[in-house]
Amino acid sequence: MPAKKETTDKPKKTAAGGSKTRYSYADVVKSNQEVRDAIKALADAIAAGGSPAPETAPAPEQPAPPQAPAAEAAPKGDSEYLTSREQFDIYNKIISRRDAEFADRNFMALMEQVCALREDFRRLCTGLEQNAASMKSEDVFNSFKNYQVDIDNMLKDAGVRYGAFNTQDQKADPVFQRVVGVVPTDDASLDGTVAKRLSAGYEYKGRPVYKEKIMVYRKKSQ
Repeated sequence: MPAKKETTDKPKKTAAGGSKTRYSYADVVKSNQEVRDAIKALADAIAAGGSPAPETAPAPEQPAPPQAPAAEAAPKGDSEYLTSREQFDIYNKIISRRDAEFADRNFMALMEQVCALREDFRRLCTGLEQNAASMKSEDVFNSFKNYQVDIDNMLKDAGVRYGAFNTQDQKADPVFQRVVGVVPTDDASLDGTVAKRLSAGYEYKGRPVYKEKIMVYRKKSQ
């Protein structure tokens, strides 16, 4: 008996040149069973008072946002740490700038008062010239004395200290005092001390503005 040729499920060509897929009996049975299972699940969901949740396709993966490159670490060395000298220079600049701003404000306030004082003094001189015959000497003296009070207040407001210096030991201080004369003495303990004060001294924040004029004792040579 001749052997039976095995047949394969090859697609059958149609007249239009396409292909028609042939399914086996087992494929059809499996497909029908899947349909029946889906219908049964739908019926059970309706009977329970709900509806089956529709199957949703998984969300496509979103590409991760590009990350900025990490900043390079600063090289260790002089740019990372400050030396004590550099810190001192920075602090010194800050203090100098602050002192300069403070001094500038004081200077501007002082100049404003000086301008006002000049105007008052000019009016005083004009009034004295016009009324010299009728004014008393006491009135003139009091007018000038009032200007001295105004000037004292202006200097105090600006931070200027004035008066006598080194009043404790009476030793002449060349930083704040200027010797304009000497007084001979036989007492060796008085040598170099203040004998007479001729004017006040003026200083601003430890710096001499106008030195006090003094005369000092000088021991006589034998």
